Amino acid sequence: MKRRKGYTLVELLVAFAIFAILIVPVSGMINTAIRGNKSSKEKLELVNIFNYAYESYLNGDVKFQDNNFIEIDYMDNKHKIKFEKVNQAEYQMKGIDYNSYDLVLKVDGNELQLLEGNKKLDAKLLEKEKRIENREKVKNRVFIKVTSEKSAFKYEIKINKIRENDDETFTTLPEEVLDKTISNPSGKLLIDVNNTDYNINFLIDGVYNGNGLEDRILAVDYKNKPSNVNLASVYPNVEFIEETATNSLDKNQRVEYVKISIFKNSDLNNPLNEKIYEFSKIQK
Repeated sequence: MKRRKGYTLVELLVAFAIFAILIVPVSGMINTAIRGNKSSKEKLELVNIFNYAYESYLNGDVKFQDNNFIEIDYMDNKHKIKFEKVNQAEYQMKGIDYNSYDLVLKVDGNELQLLEGNKKLDAKLLEKEKRIENREKVKNRVFIKVTSEKSAFKYEIKINKIRENDDETFTTLPEEVLDKTISNPSGKLLIDVNNTDYNINFLIDGVYNGNGLEDRILAVDYKNKPSNVNLASVYPNVEFIEETATNSLDKNQRVEYVKISIFKNSDLNNPLNEKIYEFSKIQK
């Protein structure tokens, strides 16, 4: 019996049904990726606006007049920033909980420690100049790289050090590494500096996925940072946040608590986000 060429109506209907079943999850994945990218972009935009608002108030570009609030336009003319004075009760300064971070990098004297919660995982010794005139030549460079692996973050902390020798020469020491993989990461780090006069530069490299950078925000909190410890990032999605305490003010300082709210110009009744900051200022 000779078979006819082509497909029957039933075969075509079955093929279309299978195609429809397969295309639904694919389109869902595409839509999820688009929503994820849009969400990351919006979060990064908010970080930039908050940084701008914080610096504007800190530098004195924003000043309260007769009212306890003031509004300004952001540079993109799409957002409005509201500054409002609040009391200390609203601020609710809390102690820092190490367990709320993926990892803690603690500088304690001449040691850089890696902690998970309150558990000390590892530590490396730091270098200090022998003569004060060589302070800028003796370095402790700490590079922080994060690799995204499925539902985990692999943190690599690479330490490059330059030592001053007794004969007034300098030696670049072999690289040392601290590393730890964190499941279900929050993307939050804490750098806690405790009474050190060592020269340390922290550089946040970024969040990598394969060979490319991932659009993921990292929050890096820091506490007790002196001028000899520097923080920087080559990765745009890093939010540096200073954790301060209210009991270390000089007698000539006063504390202000300011709530900063971000609005879209198209909806001035519902803020996109709000944060309360503590500012300490010198009394004149």
